[in-house]
Amino acid sequence: MESTYGNRRHKDRAQQEAALVRDVVKVIEEGRKVLIPAFAVARSQEVILILKDAMEWKQIPVYVDGMVNKVNDVYSRFVDDLSPSLQCRAKDGEDIFYSAFVKKVDPKAHRDHILSGPPCCIVSSSGMLNGGMSNYYAKRLAGDPKNLIAITGYQAKETPGRKLQDERVPNLDEQEVSVKCKVEQYSLSAHADQKELTELVEKLSPHTCFLVHGDDSARERLAESV
Repeated sequence: MESTYGNRRHKDRAQQEAALVRDVVKVIEEGRKVLIPAFAVARSQEVILILKDAMEWKQIPVYVDGMVNKVNDVYSRFVDDLSPSLQCRAKDGEDIFYSAFVKKVDPKAHRDHILSGPPCCIVSSSGMLNGGMSNYYAKRLAGDPKNLIAITGYQAKETPGRKLQDERVPNLDEQEVSVKCKVEQYSLSAHADQKELTELVEKLSPHTCFLVHGDDSARERLAESV
């Protein structure tokens, strides 16, 4: 059994989504930019949908960059496998992920224009800043104290994202970057937490349980709980 969050409980999901939207709006209304590094599969799509629904009434530009766009295209080709609410949107002719305010980033010239242009929010892979276009944007936004990097997923040890969280001096493109911008974390994880994992073991009542996919402290704490 996985144990990623074996030593903690998740925060209330609805409150975390509301906090993310609130902080994105606040930073952009102050004239700055937000970067949301997110995993290309599943997490980015969740974040985009959260922002898309929220930004329609705020009319705040959201740009989507990196492998995320290719994954979005795959989701859009298999509409019948998505949730009923997304199926309804697609059948009504709505683009699932993009809109007048949520746009796909294409060439490098567009990226430079985004960075030098008006306030906006950027959703880009990779989620741990270890490569991908999120790395590119982070290097250029980290120096402004009023910008925000919003972390929405688990950051593994030794990744730039983890160093950004813990030390605020991540290694981006083999270069140490001193981070002056705001860094906030939002609990949007798809992993089960300690309580949920323990309840699963109680329900299945296995003779033996091997704990994998988690830090030492998470596995040790979950082992005690189990």
